[in-house]
Amino acid sequence: MLQQAWFITFCLLLMTSAVLPQTRNCFKGETLTGRGAPGEEITEAENKLCAEIKKNRDLKAIYGFVLTPKFGRLVRVYRDRAVFTFYNNIARYQELELKTEEFENFQIQLAKINPSTQPPIREPCTDMCSGYEFISLTRKGGRRVPIFASYQFPPEPMRCLQNLLKSWESSESIKTHYYLQAKFPEAKVVLTNENYSVRAVWKSGDDLRVLVVDKTKPFKSTFSWRRFSGGEPVDQAEQPRELELLGKNGSTGCGSSMVANRHPSQRMLGEYELCVGTGTKAGLWKVGSGEEKKISDGEYDSPLVTPDGKWIIAAKGDKDKPIWKSIVRIDAETNREYRVDLPVADCFYPSASVPVRNKILLVRCKQEHTPKENNPSPDPPEFYLFDPQTGEVQQTKDEIRPLMHQSFRFLQPTQKTGEFWAAIPDPKTETTRIGRYDVRNLEFTPVLALPSIIFYSYDLWMDEEGETAYIVYDFQLLSVPLSED
Repeated sequence: MLQQAWFITFCLLLMTSAVLPQTRNCFKGETLTGRGAPGEEITEAENKLCAEIKKNRDLKAIYGFVLTPKFGRLVRVYRDRAVFTFYNNIARYQELELKTEEFENFQIQLAKINPSTQPPIREPCTDMCSGYEFISLTRKGGRRVPIFASYQFPPEPMRCLQNLLKSWESSESIKTHYYLQAKFPEAKVVLTNENYSVRAVWKSGDDLRVLVVDKTKPFKSTFSWRRFSGGEPVDQAEQPRELELLGKNGSTGCGSSMVANRHPSQRMLGEYELCVGTGTKAGLWKVGSGEEKKISDGEYDSPLVTPDGKWIIAAKGDKDKPIWKSIVRIDAETNREYRVDLPVADCFYPSASVPVRNKILLVRCKQEHTPKENNPSPDPPEFYLFDPQTGEVQQTKDEIRPLMHQSFRFLQPTQKTGEFWAAIPDPKTETTRIGRYDVRNLEFTPVLALPSIIFYSYDLWMDEEGETAYIVYDFQLLSVPLSED
């Protein structure tokens, strides 16, 4: 009876769609030109869907909204079932097998828009607008309805159907899949829970901890470290000493009109916290124990404290034209300031400490939108290793990306002195390589490459004994074995 019900509803559904002869990529229909015209990514998505329905004989039809090959909401109709897929990320997608009543509701909404005759839709729109398509595809051909409007809120007659698809995204039965699982089938989604968003991970032996935001609690108590057990974060735990994401007492101690740097591990001066004052409080400050002490006047940016606590390294704007920045080192005991012997630039900052070598990585670059004429800023960027004790600088063209990816912690050390685990993403190929990074020689040795995912070294924690990489990605936690299938 169930198969018969599916067959009847399937036949009714096909009556609402256009059955068209083959075209170059199996789709027909008008296209938009000018503003909002579909781009190459939509054509790529169409081609993939045409190939998919041709290859899978159990797949009878595909309907839904397509923005790119990895962004869209689609319903696939098979011989005896229907599946909703939500593509919302370059790395993952979600799937929900539809119940009979859900599929029938979809059929009703689909009939209302009549995709076989619906012309292109262009809505007057100035913000958050996209060119995308509603597609209806059967084994005999397909039709597109180009749309230029908000992707989340298309105009009528499409809005009710889009709202129905969006409502399925919160179903408890929807399952998350990562594209990399095709190459690494043992990879697992360790934690995905609508009540928690994962921000960091740490592991030692059997002790796995995650820093989560508990979205069910008031804002002031949302961040907490939890032990992970039975597939869920459970008891609260102390922050691992290698990770200082929460900073001192869980938050910055900087007062009003002040900001802290983005490296909690590199902003403490003993019991004081290093802060940058803005506006009338411009300058460098140390804050703690209920008091504020000014270190120096001026327009400072991106300050950090060296691991030994002896020096403050910061960018400083020129007195008459703060856009031109230089690098200064300040003796943390005497507050005496020394300028580093490098030309100014409109983008110039200390990026991070270099473990083992006792150096600071300096980045000298050009702001994206500043004019090139009479601009001393280099494009492409320049990188320097700076010795805070002597003031000496040395330009380098070696691999420095793992150093730039440090934020709330230093790179995780391997079992070899001077070597650290690192992750280097390539946005062009949407691939991230995990490997060993030798800070003495600034050399990176890849161990494995993960496709269709972008993350950084601070998102990674390696379990060398278990030969597993733990990755925080877009508020979820993954585990990936070091060997491929």
